[in-house]
Amino acid sequence: MLDVAVTLAVLPLPRLTPLKLTICGVAVPVLAHGRVVAVLEFYAESPQRQTPDLMRFFEIAATQIGAVIERQQAIVREKEHLAALTMSTRLRALGQMAAGIGHEINNPLAALLLSSQQLLDMIREGDLEPDHLVRGLERIEKSGQRIASIVNRSEERRVGKECR
Repeated sequence: MLDVAVTLAVLPLPRLTPLKLTICGVAVPVLAHGRVVAVLEFYAESPQRQTPDLMRFFEIAATQIGAVIERQQAIVREKEHLAALTMSTRLRALGQMAAGIGHEINNPLAALLLSSQQLLDMIREGDLEPDHLVRGLERIEKSGQRIASIVNRSEERRVGKECR
């Protein structure tokens, strides 16, 4: 059962009764998660008997309002948690995709570097024949095209996901 505070006071309430003074009031705390988050105040122009039924009504009203506040706070926390989870999932997928693309590009890049290094070595040694040059340049071109194809596929996947 809530601890109900009863307050008797003389307070002007200009919005409700511009020319009259309020002489009796009841204040009921509204609790959410065990903390006071608001106070319901009820006023009357004349002294009222504060019966157990009336006080119980005030308690029930405050309890229901507190429950609504708790539910709303839970909904907000759930939405924030879902947003964080969604972002985490997206970042994980992005990291996996980047690692996959890096791995996929590494092989043709290694072939490209090996071919260019072999050609440079042949030039330095004066051992470069035209057919070696053509084959080496073809391997370099093929590796470059493979890298371009990998980049294009990942760009198409990204654009495809953005359109969904």
